[in-house]
Amino acid sequence: MDYSLAEHIPAGDEWPWPPREAAGIRFPVPIDEVVDVCAALPSLAGVTSVWYLGGASAGASVALSAAQRLRDEGGQLPAGIPLVYPTAHSVLPPMTPELRNKYLRIPFEQRYSPLRVHLMNLNFVGTEDRMEEPYAFPGDGDLSGLPPVYVLNSELDGLRASGQTLAASLAAAGNDVVQFCEPEALHGHLNTPELVVSDRSLARIDAWMTLIEANARASGLGM
Repeated sequence: MDYSLAEHIPAGDEWPWPPREAAGIRFPVPIDEVVDVCAALPSLAGVTSVWYLGGASAGASVALSAAQRLRDEGGQLPAGIPLVYPTAHSVLPPMTPELRNKYLRIPFEQRYSPLRVHLMNLNFVGTEDRMEEPYAFPGDGDLSGLPPVYVLNSELDGLRASGQTLAASLAAAGNDVVQFCEPEALHGHLNTPELVVSDRSLARIDAWMTLIEANARASGLGM
């Protein structure tokens, strides 16, 4: 991720926010922006106490890093964190034998090899010496004390190695984690909403969010 689709929202500033250059955005700016938006949510009219912070692919990594920041800085945490085919590690974890076999079925242009992931991550942080920066890659950091997480991986996706490892690490850290692998799905399948597999994935996430909201009502959190 080296671009921004919206202007930066500095915490505490009034509208209109000052414009900035959108090209060449590097860590930690995307995470700063998400944290600032989340910090502003409680003061916005119409925002309920049950809200979610999620993303897909590199956006899932930014969302989870932002949640770690909110936890560490004493901010309000989301009710849940839905992550879709996340890439969350500075180095792509090893693929399982099952995933290695299916990797060969993936169209070449959609294969995420360890080298491709390294170059993608390097582009995000800017320089090699920043690869181990806190919050840059959430899967490498402290995963304890987070809200419930839903990890949806694609079956035909080399980045599933990151998603599966992340889900296991989240569970080992004591979090409530649901992991699902969407059969026959490629990385980025939600970008093609007309696909049946996209409808299935969205329905799974919606059902999980509905359960989170029901639990929030039962606990008296309010809506």
